[in-house]
Amino acid sequence: MSEWVSVLEDECWRLLQEPSRRLRVDLSAVTFVDRRGVVALRWLTTEGVAIVNSAEFIDALLKGDGRS
Repeated sequence: MSEWVSVLEDECWRLLQEPSRRLRVDLSAVTFVDRRGVVALRWLTTEGVAIVNSAEFIDALLKGDGRS
């Protein structure tokens, strides 16, 4: 799964370079997030990206200490 994290990071970074660009990442179809994915999603939120439609367990991972 981690190979997709690089794609997510690269594409979001590219889009965030556009002035006044606002991004939302819809996680409604996501059923698993590994540690690298949690780190990437946390980074995206610090860059102003909105994470939407995530399952409760993903929300908990994003709010936790990353060891789960």
